[in-house]
Amino acid sequence: MSRSFDEIEIEGKRLLHVREFRKIQAYFQLNEDDFIIQHNHYFDTSDFQLKEQNAALRIRYKNGAHVLTLKVRNEAGVLEKHQPLGPREWSEGAPLTQLSEGGSVQTYLEKEWKIPFHTLHPLGRLTTRRAELPYEQGLLVLDESHYFEEIDYELEYEGNSQEHVQGVLTQVAVRVGLDPHSPEPQPKIQRFFSVAKGRI
Repeated sequence: MSRSFDEIEIEGKRLLHVREFRKIQAYFQLNEDDFIIQHNHYFDTSDFQLKEQNAALRIRYKNGAHVLTLKVRNEAGVLEKHQPLGPREWSEGAPLTQLSEGGSVQTYLEKEWKIPFHTLHPLGRLTTRRAELPYEQGLLVLDESHYFEEIDYELEYEGNSQEHVQGVLTQVAVRVGLDPHSPEPQPKIQRFFSVAKGRI
């Protein structure tokens, strides 16, 4: 099993209408084979303590493996604490207590935020159809996400500074013919939380 690791993501996003999504897809000549499917399973306490910390906890299934990730927004960007899981360590719909004791994410939550691991419950699944391509010394990401009865479309860019990120997003918008002044949307997980809260 791979080791746990941390990383900081500096990113910016734009919500899209489906026609804008198609324009970007056509501009960058992305076809169906360029997209992969990711399944994200989100967890929080019944009173949404992680959401109050501006954080999100997910298990993502990608490329045949599950990874537990805690995402925390801070001034530098988004801190991501990744904990790869063994092939039989977790199955869809199972509680987090099924995981091996003492993982890096569990330790952080219980020591830093005093959130017991057993109080975290599954909220639901978000499935994303995603294309990624290197672009202007960063990574351009085009997402189509499905959660509950919602579908949303999003352009994301990961770069080396907020100035770099916003500059590239504006450049892409101008080249494709979109509004270059479109505001930064709520993070995807916050949109997911908003729908999930109405179902609990």
